[in-house]
Amino acid sequence: MTRTIDLNADLGEGYNDEAILPFVSSCNIACGGHTGDWETITQTIRLAKDSSVTLGAHPSYPDRDGFGRRSIEIDRSTLLKALGEQLDLIKSVADKLDAKIEHIKPHGALYNDAARSRILAELIIEASQATFPQATIVGPPHGALVEAGNLRNVKSRREGFADRQYLDDGSLMPRSSKGAVIEDIDGQVEQAIRLAEGQGVTSLDGQLVALSVETICLHGDTKGAAASAQAIHQALTKQGFVIQAPA
Repeated sequence: MTRTIDLNADLGEGYNDEAILPFVSSCNIACGGHTGDWETITQTIRLAKDSSVTLGAHPSYPDRDGFGRRSIEIDRSTLLKALGEQLDLIKSVADKLDAKIEHIKPHGALYNDAARSRILAELIIEASQATFPQATIVGPPHGALVEAGNLRNVKSRREGFADRQYLDDGSLMPRSSKGAVIEDIDGQVEQAIRLAEGQGVTSLDGQLVALSVETICLHGDTKGAAASAQAIHQALTKQGFVIQAPA
């Protein structure tokens, strides 16, 4: 039986997308919340299509100053409007390029907050469904985002991170904490294999954390991202995995 795993990367954020794309099967494109505009979205979609990489949207809190990586106080209607504008923007570009957005993955703090808040999770799904009713929601294996999607019969995809450290409860260690980002390539490869094999990960405190995932994220802005992507792709292939996006 063929074993498959999806490798995804957050792209369109001003880093070396061309060097990463050959080693991933799907991507999440910044669409104006934390960064990104018509030009960067256009370029990223074209590059991804050339590499036969599945396209996704990567909306965030409207917070360019904080790169979407800080929780902000924002009322429901304002956030819903901001997410709608981001998704409408990437849809407009995709339609112009005859491309299809297959999935929605919140970025940064919005991703983490939605895993803890059912209200926020449902708001994200509402915004996503309004623009991309057939899209899959990508989120953490545990938490409100995937649960809210399942309750509304929205397809979901559980995600793990090759380059992030986990806490004992299965949540990501805050980036403000020392050691939150795994920069060592061997460490990233080891964690990616464990995630793909369904073995879970080891928290910073040494606890085994059970995580079942269908996709593994490689951050484009992590130090040595392109070399890591290549190493992870090669290691997973050697373990007998086919790197491909879910049908």
